[in-house]
Amino acid sequence: MSPAVRGLERGQLDAAEFARVAVQEFELDYSADEFMQRFERWPMGLFDDIPGILRSIPSDCSLALLSNTNAIHWNRDDIAGMLEPLLDHAFLSFETGLLKPDNDAFEDVLRHYQISAGEVLFVDDNMLNIEAAARLGFDARLTRGAGSFRTHLADARII
Repeated sequence: MSPAVRGLERGQLDAAEFARVAVQEFELDYSADEFMQRFERWPMGLFDDIPGILRSIPSDCSLALLSNTNAIHWNRDDIAGMLEPLLDHAFLSFETGLLKPDNDAFEDVLRHYQISAGEVLFVDDNMLNIEAAARLGFDARLTRGAGSFRTHLADARII
């Protein structure tokens, strides 16, 4: 819920402004440049098993990503480069301006696919997002890594 993070992930702040605001907001004892060097390295990349799991999803299922992210992290080869070829659509907060757990982020997906919430298996690692999706009628499941992601897909009879 950080204003700096939400501004970046909504596409409202560029990297330099985000770094400056974040250093102030979090009262960090290092420069905006150092913060940005650290921030760029935060995502460690995808779990190794994720691309294989995504490839196992039948082609008659639409596979979409609804992500609170930013251009700095998304545009890395080890993230977008691996995910984009496997997805039907990516709903990226820095492009849409919509963030989970806000209802409008979930409703945007439903409008795009012209489906009801009950037709969607939503898997996320953040309980706030799971609770928001469930309130809207999604089949929402908390995951903590590739193993539980695979289990949710199997339990839903997708794989």
